[in-house]
Amino acid sequence: MGRFITKTAKDQDLYIEWSTIVDAPTAVFESAEELRQYLIEEYGMAEASRADRTISRAQETGSSVMGFKVGTWDDDMLVVMEGAPPRPSGGHQWYLPRDRQTAYARALLADDPNGANDQLLLVQVDDDEESED
Repeated sequence: MGRFITKTAKDQDLYIEWSTIVDAPTAVFESAEELRQYLIEEYGMAEASRADRTISRAQETGSSVMGFKVGTWDDDMLVVMEGAPPRPSGGHQWYLPRDRQTAYARALLADDPNGANDQLLLVQVDDDEESED
């Protein structure tokens, strides 16, 4: 997959490009038109209709991903690795809850990494659950 677009909230014209390689945002856009221009210029989407379909999917479902529920309105959280605070030992993971995406994106736009990190949720992940009989 590599990357996808998530719309931060149904009532906001605010988008995050999310990398599945580093599990972190790579860009934030304050409008669908700004995102459209970026997709055409950055990824060579010569056909503007391809960029339009990507944006349309994000507007309708919360995410540009096809076939998976990653970043959709029903996806509760995104995993955050790059740019997140250090994780304590013992199987913890940083997540960005769906209802905090707008505040997170606005903090990134304001070049406020601490404000962005304040939106993250540290969750204890129990890796041993799968190994139990």
